[in-house]
Amino acid sequence: MKRINFKYTMIVTLTLLLIFEFNSLVHGINKNGLKKRLNEDLERLQIYITGMESVMEKISNEKGLFAVKKPEDVSGEDKERLVRLWMSYLDHQVALNMLVEEYKDFYMINYFTKRKLHAKAYLIGYTAYLTSYNNGIKLIDLTIDNKIIDEILNDSYLNYGVPAGMYSKLKWNVLHLNDVVRLTAGYGNYKFLYKEYKKMGLDKKYSAMFRHIEKSYKHSTKKLKKEAVVWFPKNGLSIFKEKSYSVWFPLQKNVATALGKARVTTRDGCFVTKEQTLEMKKSMKPGDVMVERKNWYTSNIGIPGFWTHAALYLGTYDEFVAYFDKPEIKEYLKSKGHIDIRQHLESLNSGFYKKYSKGKMETIEARESGVILMTLMESAAADYVGVIRPKMSDLEKFKGICAVLKHQGKPYDYHFSLVSDSAMFCYELIYKAYKDVIDFETSRKAGKDMITGADFIEMFDKGLDSGKRVFDFVYFLDGSEKEKRAIVRGADALRKTWQRSKWDFAQK
Repeated sequence: MKRINFKYTMIVTLTLLLIFEFNSLVHGINKNGLKKRLNEDLERLQIYITGMESVMEKISNEKGLFAVKKPEDVSGEDKERLVRLWMSYLDHQVALNMLVEEYKDFYMINYFTKRKLHAKAYLIGYTAYLTSYNNGIKLIDLTIDNKIIDEILNDSYLNYGVPAGMYSKLKWNVLHLNDVVRLTAGYGNYKFLYKEYKKMGLDKKYSAMFRHIEKSYKHSTKKLKKEAVVWFPKNGLSIFKEKSYSVWFPLQKNVATALGKARVTTRDGCFVTKEQTLEMKKSMKPGDVMVERKNWYTSNIGIPGFWTHAALYLGTYDEFVAYFDKPEIKEYLKSKGHIDIRQHLESLNSGFYKKYSKGKMETIEARESGVILMTLMESAAADYVGVIRPKMSDLEKFKGICAVLKHQGKPYDYHFSLVSDSAMFCYELIYKAYKDVIDFETSRKAGKDMITGADFIEMFDKGLDSGKRVFDFVYFLDGSEKEKRAIVRGADALRKTWQRSKWDFAQK
């Protein structure tokens, strides 16, 4: 690859960046707010780099697995290992691509008046891009001429929310000529800004990251110089069948704790409005299951499938008591030695009763802060909300709800274990509420049996066809990035959402 003139490098860099649409990186953020955000993202970037390096080390140790030549050489266990490694790889790619997307308009931060902020923003975006690109090259180097691996990696994995063709899109991204130019031009701009990084002491504070940049760039250009003559002509036809390339990946579970509530877009608010939530509430009853999703949140990543959160609807305390004021419930309470619902709830979890009886809280759910009570307005502040109702008696529903109230106050379960009770994840609350009545269909993900929001909706969908209903339809608010709003839709629309890509928010 020929040495590129520096002036040409700068022109190409700015030209390529200017073709992207303006996403208001600095819109509505003051200087202190932007500074805080940049520092947080620098720390987050280091986590992503470390995570990706760990994944690539595991893949490198499994070179033999990626070298199979015949279908019969791939056992069921081998395929599961391959898929798990592929999912882990994709998991980390999303984190990097999110940062690339967020900082692609770094140039909107004025270089002359906010030079440090401008330089930091570029460092985050380019390092994320370079890391993603370089590891794409590494994976392609292992897999590009293996039709068996190509078929496995290009397959769809709905339980992970991964559509077919992901490996082909990866090849498009890495082998596309525009990305090769962007790689080298971007490095020229990085070298131009390096003096700013030294002034700020970033070269010392993030010394490992700066070494990573040089190592990644050297590996990428060296590999492309050696392989481009073979890779491009040989794979040109297949990769250029794609008319465009836009893809998002799910993120690895083991970095979930570092992500929190960080947004990866500057869009304000969610699609579901307060008015829509109030209207939806009219159709809801205690015991309903809510599945939810917010687009563009890093807290989505690491959660397989389209639906990324679930909550159990209780209604307010007064609504709960009124709904379950029925003879069979009273008889059950009497068998437990309790005179009313108040006494029963207090005996189960006094902390829960104290908070819930104040009359404002309406849902119980597991979030990053643990198992908590929330108002419906807070819980439904999302881009998509689906509500389904378990088909069971009110007594069974009451028992199920009471079974999970004891978990209020426990921490969030980042291990996603259905066995342990010491911590809870959101779907686990629903599972443990109704598992004595509903035969839940768990699925194998990340080497363990799990249940997700997509699984709930799949059970709802298949139950309608089989006549053995597990859930009934209640309500569906379907988000649309194109229209920037949530739209009320029916059961037929909700039932198919479990098959949606994890990146359905990219719809235009």
